[in-house]
This record gives sequence, structure tokens and C-alpha cells, in this order.
Amino acid sequence: MSKKEQNLIKTENGKAVPDSTGADVKNDKRRLMKWGLVVTLFVTAALLSLYFVSPYRLIENISVSGSEEVYDQAVLDSSGLSSGQSIWENYLNRNEIEERILEANPQVKKAEVALTGMQTFTITIEEYSTVAYLSNDNSYKKILENGDILNETVPRIHSSQPILNDFEEGRPLEKIIVEYEKVDEEVKALISEIDFLNNERNRLLVRVFMNDGNEVLVNVPNFSDRLNYYQGMKEAVENRKGLFDLEAGAYFIPFSTEEESEKIEDFE
Repeated sequence: MSKKEQNLIKTENGKAVPDSTGADVKNDKRRLMKWGLVVTLFVTAALLSLYFVSPYRLIENISVSGSEEVYDQAVLDSSGLSSGQSIWENYLNRNEIEERILEANPQVKKAEVALTGMQTFTITIEEYSTVAYLSNDNSYKKILENGDILNETVPRIHSSQPILNDFEEGRPLEKIIVEYEKVDEEVKALISEIDFLNNERNRLLVRVFMNDGNEVLVNVPNFSDRLNYYQGMKEAVENRKGLFDLEAGAYFIPFSTEEESEKIEDFE
């Protein structure tokens, strides 16, 4: 039987006419789909309209995570975010907000702004660590791991970091920061202060004051190489107190006037 024959039906008088049932069903489906689309669009538009006039479109909470030395309030202030602002406007501009945080806070290495709740933003930061403090008229400036010196002065808050005295911004300071980072951790923990002597004979000579009462004279370019032998040199002089002169060779000058200076073998 052909498709044409299948679509024909007989009426009461015996005449064959086209069967319109299939076409009506298709038309009904199309109408339902159109109405369904219209209703969906209407409901969506209505919900969006309600949302954008409701308080749920506004920021309610802002938090800062990852901060150790940088104050949370400083991060919040530089972000420009505050409760009552538009959530989506700030979310779409989050890259600009992150840039503002980085520009205003030089100790912040990385900043990420994220929508972590229906009305909550979280600012996650990563910091440059403080490796030392630069002495500045009885106050201190932070020296960061990337070599930057912060402009604002602060009280010394981390006793594990050394104080650098009489240094100025420039090559010697940059070099001593690099060298200090290469010193073994157990020796770092013993370093209290580093004085830049700016000696006419040797422009890169520093005096290191140790927490155990000893002092060390050493050139900046050889700072880490020489200081990493410190524990062995202490044992070589039987833990006596004095000055280790490592400028040229390795010599120990005891603080006691009754003892003579001596060359330390095997630490040239």
C-alpha cells in the first residue's frame, strides 16, 4: 500500500478523502511548543526583573583570606568593594579589582576575587614574605623577598628576620638580600643584625651580629658561602666567643684579651 493510499479515508458515502488527523497533531505540537517558549521567556523575564529589584542583587559580605602581614582592611579599602554594591557589576569587573589591590599593596604578590556565596565575595591574596628589616631612624622598613623595600616604617614584628643597618637602596643591598636567602636555615636563625661597613678598602664588607654573641666579618659576594660554614667554625674554636674574620681566609679573634687570634684550618 502506498503512502498516498494510507493517508486516505472513506466517508459514509464511500468517497475517499485525505486523512487530516496527522497534520492536526503536528500543528497542535507546534502551537504547544510556541506557547511553551513564550511562557518560559515570560517567566524568566519576570524572575530576572524581580531579582534586579530585590536586595539579593547586592553584596552583603566581603572577606579576605591568605593575609599574614598585610592588613585585611588595607586589602578591602583598595578593592573598592563594599556592602550594598551590585554583585554582578563587580563580578564582571573582578580583574580590575584585582589590579587595584596589587597596585595599592606592594607586599601582595597575587590577588583573586571570587563570588563564594549568594551575596558573598572572597578576596584571596598571596604575599611576598619579609626577609629582613632596614633600620631607619629607630624604626624599620620591610625588605621583601623580591627585593622591594616598603616605604612605610613599621615596628619590628618578626624577631626571626635580621635588621640591616647603614644600607641604602642599591647594588650592595640587593646583593645581600640575594645572598641571605641562600644561607642555611639553621644559620639564618642565628643572624640578628647585619651592618654595612662601607669600608674605603672594601666597599662590600659587612659585620654580622649573631644571636649567640659572636660576630662575623665577611664580604657580601661571599656571604652565603662563608656563613654556611659557621656551625663548623664554632666547633673548631670550641664555641668560644669572638669575631670570625672571613674577609680573606678564616681567622678567629677571641673577645677575651688574654687569648690570641688564630687561623681556622679547613675553612679557607
